[in-house]
Amino acid sequence: MNTIFCLFILFFVIVFVIYSYRMIPEPPIVLKADAAGIGLMAFNLGRHGTLSMASVGTSGLENITPTSYREPGYPAVLALAMLLSPSLRNLPQGNFVSEDVSFQVPSKSPSYMEMLILLFAALISMCVVLRFTKSRLLSIAVLFGVGFSPALLLNIRHFLTENLTALLILAASIALMLSVRDERKRYYLLSGILFGMLTLTKATFQLAWPLLLGFMILYLYKKKVPLKKGGVFLVIFLVSYFAVVSPWMLRNYSHFNRAFIAERGGSVLMVRANYSMMNSKEYLAHFLLWTPTVFAQKLKDRYFNDEEISRLYRSNPDGYRNRARALRRELIEKYNDSAKADSVLTSMAVKQLVTHPIRHLLTCIPIAWKGIFVEMEAYPGLYGNNLSPLISLVLFGGFFSLTVYSIVKGNWEYLAFFFLANYLFIMHVLFTHNIPRYNIPLIPVLWIGSITILWLLASSLFNKLGKISRFEKGKNSLETVNPEGPK
Repeated sequence: MNTIFCLFILFFVIVFVIYSYRMIPEPPIVLKADAAGIGLMAFNLGRHGTLSMASVGTSGLENITPTSYREPGYPAVLALAMLLSPSLRNLPQGNFVSEDVSFQVPSKSPSYMEMLILLFAALISMCVVLRFTKSRLLSIAVLFGVGFSPALLLNIRHFLTENLTALLILAASIALMLSVRDERKRYYLLSGILFGMLTLTKATFQLAWPLLLGFMILYLYKKKVPLKKGGVFLVIFLVSYFAVVSPWMLRNYSHFNRAFIAERGGSVLMVRANYSMMNSKEYLAHFLLWTPTVFAQKLKDRYFNDEEISRLYRSNPDGYRNRARALRRELIEKYNDSAKADSVLTSMAVKQLVTHPIRHLLTCIPIAWKGIFVEMEAYPGLYGNNLSPLISLVLFGGFFSLTVYSIVKGNWEYLAFFFLANYLFIMHVLFTHNIPRYNIPLIPVLWIGSITILWLLASSLFNKLGKISRFEKGKNSLETVNPEGPK
């Protein structure tokens, strides 16, 4: 490896560690909303061996009942980080929870785990770009782009699932790419295991395995892989995948009479179904409301008043989002079973979407636009408020361009690598309200896709210029040999 290249990597690691460490707030780190629930699950798992969101008082834990509200992947990793921390392992529970605080982390040590996850994601992204482009300069650009992504850096202190999901998407995508490139059993085994871990961290992927299986079958057919050999590959993938996810699904079946990954699907789908009922003003305002620029907000204020688009606001109790949440609470009270309530809510949402299919498809356009701005909450001083939306647009533009290129060229290696990222974004557009945070896990893959398509375009341009140059040289040499032409 080139010495200068290694020095750049070392420089990045040093700067990253210093910068990210300074972002960690002084303990106790109070967690809110989704993060508080994740913290409770991690705490209860580490202390009591149960993934539970039970409310806790300083005097003791009460009613430690299992939960299926969230995926187990990230809470398990956070619980491990707490157990490995000497400063947290034996602390009384009052240091974590109280009547005033849902959950707090009384030490910086779990944040070090988040730093490590992001560092690995950046280094792996660099290696992938080096594999795709053979360019050390471009791989260093991706290293810094991913490592200093404002959205990913902010998660170091928020304790949400995004960074771990980003790392697992990278790992599973690499395994899938190796599966189609080298056609070896161990890569199909690794793909199944990593994809299973990803599903247990991001339940959206639980519906991806049939599509992924179809993709593999199509690849094996196109490449004329012998039927027996291809069948073995597929069986290895499926067995390894279900070996990872089945224990959790069986656990949920034993407690909630339904085999599933997480029960939030109904609430999320109902929010999406509500958004499909937007009127024309809300539809147009949606684009401006979620475009994180001063100019867009001025346009929104000029052409729409808050009263006529109030249902778009998350703070409105009668808004599209809160209406779905209120309905979920009503169903929980009715059935006294959160899993049953989620199942009923899912059925209601599906019925509403099926009743208005055209509305649903049309709503995909503003919903997709909303989710593109992954860096909309950029860390002040890193990119700048005006540059962050542009970076988000460039990243997604490059990513989608490479996807189209891969399909047109039939590049199976690229198609395999970008399969999971495309799946996740499409699922968010179709079945969620697709807030930008949902797509933060795509940031490493977005950087890889954007840099790779840039390299492909530059290489194509240079090749054409080289051909023109060689043609001109050949033409000039002919004219030199016989400047007056044939006689």
